[in-house]
Amino acid sequence: MLLHAHALVLFVLLLLLWPAAALTLHRPSPTATMMSSPSRLVWHRRDLRLADNELYHSDQKTIYSLYIFDPSDYSTRQTGISDGKGGQLRNNLNHGPHFTRRLIDAVHSLRRALRSLGGDLIIRTGNPLQVIPQLAQELLIDEVAFSEIPGHYEFKQSEKLKHIVQYGGPHRCKVFTTCSITLVHVNDLPNDPDVWKRLARPNEKQKKRSKGKAKKLDNGAVIAKSNNQSNPNIITIDPTRFECGMPTIMGDFRRVARTAAPVRELYEHPNPENIAKDFTH
Repeated sequence: MLLHAHALVLFVLLLLLWPAAALTLHRPSPTATMMSSPSRLVWHRRDLRLADNELYHSDQKTIYSLYIFDPSDYSTRQTGISDGKGGQLRNNLNHGPHFTRRLIDAVHSLRRALRSLGGDLIIRTGNPLQVIPQLAQELLIDEVAFSEIPGHYEFKQSEKLKHIVQYGGPHRCKVFTTCSITLVHVNDLPNDPDVWKRLARPNEKQKKRSKGKAKKLDNGAVIAKSNNQSNPNIITIDPTRFECGMPTIMGDFRRVARTAAPVRELYEHPNPENIAKDFTH
């Protein structure tokens, strides 16, 4: 409880002490909104970096950068873990005081990196499901881009945002997502249950499955494949994506990942010409 209070106090101090310019939307001039090149709004979540960031590699797009301090990250929420006392679910804090200190440093660092390229970082507080659609409308954004985060609440937030941005608001735009914080990229993992089993236990003689079990696994593989390929610009981390024979034993999963997933090339530093520069301070 004391830790939660410290985190709340730190968040309040963040709002009071953060420079006013950081919390004020830097509006582009009218000439910027009339630019013929399409624009992308990059929402930074946990990928607070420019180096090796796929979101900044978009040809012929003007890129705006955004970070949102979400107040819900500083309040308790259920974790799905029992407290061991009568089966009650344990509450936990998403952003504690130590994490928040590091987070503030990382946001400062990202802003300095963007300013060195002639751009800037738009910083807002509020619910991303409300802030992002509003900002996309104000800046006439053509595409919203962000990185998926494996997590129950993060996944639900992503799915809601995709729906709002593409179908639910007065200003509708495209969505681009990637997955840049995991050791293995989700698209590099197998979709076929036989491949999972063969790579997980290469020296083990494979047993024939019954027809009923094979049909169930095949359906799972089809679901995973269709979700993953429905939109090539959106990475799928839906739970159904992994209902394709993925082993529950961590050692087996690591063996498959080392065998099937290639080492991806690093992305180069963003092109300064793609960074939005026409701001009023």
